[in-house]
Amino acid sequence: MDIIKRVVESSTIFEKNNTKIKKEYLLKNIYVFNDIARKVSGYKGFFGVGYPFYAFIKNSDGLPIIEEQIRYNNELLDKYNELNDSWYCQTCLKNNNKMMPDLKLICKRCQNMHPDLKPRKIVTMIPDMDLWIVIEDKDISIAKKELIELFKANNVFTSDVDPIKTINDFYEIVMDIQNDKMPQKYLPIDVHIIGYNKLYNCITNIAPTVADFLDKNRIPYMPVSTEALRKKWQYDEEAIDFIHDFIYSLTEYDFDDKLMDALIKSRKELIKLYNKDVLYNIVLKSGKPLVARRQENIDLQKNFKERMDLWEQL
Repeated sequence: MDIIKRVVESSTIFEKNNTKIKKEYLLKNIYVFNDIARKVSGYKGFFGVGYPFYAFIKNSDGLPIIEEQIRYNNELLDKYNELNDSWYCQTCLKNNNKMMPDLKLICKRCQNMHPDLKPRKIVTMIPDMDLWIVIEDKDISIAKKELIELFKANNVFTSDVDPIKTINDFYEIVMDIQNDKMPQKYLPIDVHIIGYNKLYNCITNIAPTVADFLDKNRIPYMPVSTEALRKKWQYDEEAIDFIHDFIYSLTEYDFDDKLMDALIKSRKELIKLYNKDVLYNIVLKSGKPLVARRQENIDLQKNFKERMDLWEQL
């Protein structure tokens, strides 16, 4: 198996597919996570960010085809072909992937790694479900242990557990969807755990933080560092920009009244203080360049406008 070619082929086929069964499959992944999360001690809800949450089209059976992803896939494949089969990481991944810790750590100092073809970069071409589970502060330690066991029992994994298996499973998922068959395997998860009080404070400070940054002609930024499950629970090297995710894609599930009231209040404050264009500009400038290129898609622009329309109706 040629790792990069398989990932590129799978990712491109998946992106070009905008059928009803693909959307149903993505929702299935969310529902399964919801069922798991509700069994955890101190559970107070969860939220999703990123893909597919910014891509769900209202009153549509499918999802938009994001041409930027296909372009990116082709660009990466071209870089790989230029190496003439001298990509060292292919052999290393096949031989060592099960014993590797987080790919960000193990590959960082390797002198044989091509900077444009880092293993972690290849694996992240596979879509995952970026989900944040909210837990009562006192229950976080036990919840982390319970989640590991529940994920294992339900065959839900992070991409870091076994990168080669992740790649092969995704290929199988894509082929099932292509054949109009509901996949039995799940997409990898990128799951973070956040304490209830920490999330509440983040939400209630969104509007004043945005105002403070804009008053100083700076791009709003709220770094949030929480533990994420890779092969084990750990803090990532980079913090998450909570403001970007809050405006762009945060989609909540099972929030209690206190958390929901804070969420609605913050959304109301933002949309009252700033028009849609200002908030959209924050999304583009605070995100990685890939975000801006993806937003060239008309359907994604329409999705964001509809999201802001809903905020105005709160």
